[in-house]
Amino acid sequence: MAKRSPWISRAAFVAAVLLPPAMVAAWVRHGAAADSRASSTAVAMGVRAGDPVPDVALLGPDGGPVRLPALTAGRPAVVVLMHPTCQHCHRQIEALVRLRAAAVPGREPGLVLVSVGDSAQTAAVQGKFGGLPVYRDARHLLVRRLGVSMVPVLLLVDSRGSIRTAHPGGMEGEELRSALAALTGDASR
Repeated sequence: MAKRSPWISRAAFVAAVLLPPAMVAAWVRHGAAADSRASSTAVAMGVRAGDPVPDVALLGPDGGPVRLPALTAGRPAVVVLMHPTCQHCHRQIEALVRLRAAAVPGREPGLVLVSVGDSAQTAAVQGKFGGLPVYRDARHLLVRRLGVSMVPVLLLVDSRGSIRTAHPGGMEGEELRSALAALTGDASR
């Protein structure tokens, strides 16, 4: 039998003592106790279906301010709250880019990437994901508004700017395809 790392058991102990129960449940549910994806889970506690996309200022790739609702206006969109060094975030974004590219022209959702990393980390991933810009939540306004503690978090936003659903920890496979089809009205997915 392989010996478990003492860091995993210490991390599990610290999580159980210091984190709210909902975060511990999300952490365990995503298998973080067994692997290094602990930074890949999330708890989005401050958002409900039907809420408007939060009106927060982000920094654009050029450093200028951009309001999040302006990035999602008039079309279905997926907002991905991510950290530039999070490999689970990278895989989630790459899956979204592939699904978006395979969508029926005119039915592809917008994809808004929001980094919680610092300016150097964010600059390092600019253009990496299908050439999409990465915006930065420099003052963590979106993070606070959503009650997010870890990433990735997907916000599925309809064309009216209302959040349909929030997915802490992201989505994969058929769940992701189905959610995008429901968001865009594309039954062919």
